[in-house]
This record gives sequence, structure tokens and C-alpha cells, in this order.
Amino acid sequence: MKKVQDEKFPAIFYFTAVWCPPCKYLSPVVEKMSGMYPHVTTYKVDIDQEGIDSVLGPLGISSVPTLHFFQNGQKASEIIGADVRQLETTMEKLYK
Repeated sequence: MKKVQDEKFPAIFYFTAVWCPPCKYLSPVVEKMSGMYPHVTTYKVDIDQEGIDSVLGPLGISSVPTLHFFQNGQKASEIIGADVRQLETTMEKLYK
């Protein structure tokens, strides 16, 4: 995340979990949208990976799926939940 902030390139952090049904629903949509915006780097972050707990709290990740959208090194938007329409709208607004 520090690299995204320092280098100011557009990015999405997609916080997910293997056991999460809404995440399973949203994952193919995130992949498809990432393909439509190749200049945006998408990071898929499994919240169950070892050692990540210390990162999740400060970022305010309390449920999944959660997406953080970065533009010009700053967090520009956030989506909590599997809202496909909001994902499409947010990506179009920020990255088109």
C-alpha cells in the first residue's frame, strides 16, 4: 500500500476471504473490471493470511468483501459488500 501511495498510481485493494460467499460472487466481477482498466493495478488480499491482522485494523477492514480505491496516492473511495453496480460506477468515475 505504501508503494501505491508513494508512486501515486491507480490501484484497488480487494479484501476477501476463501470462506466468504459474497466474495466468491464478487471475485469474477472484480477480475472482469480489472481487465477493462489495465492501467489500474488490483491487489487481492486474503484476510486470513498469516500476519495480516496488524494491517486490517488500521485500515478499518471489519468485513469482507471490502474494496479500497486509490487515485493519485490517496484513498478515493471504498465499497463494503458485494455491490456490483457500485463497483462498476466507482471504477468508471475514478479510472475511465
